[in-house]
Amino acid sequence: MNAWMWAVFAVAAVVYGAVSIARNWRRERALTAQSQADEQAKTDALLRQITR
Repeated sequence: MNAWMWAVFAVAAVVYGAVSIARNWRRERALTAQSQADEQAKTDALLRQITR
């Protein structure tokens, strides 16, 4: 019974870690996409000012 409980705990820890990593990865991707969009908007605004 004790070994079974440790096995369940180990599986739960691995699943929790995988979910945590997945959430962080998705958050980082979203922030990167937003940052790239912000930089593109700044570049477009500068180009519009220069070409006037």
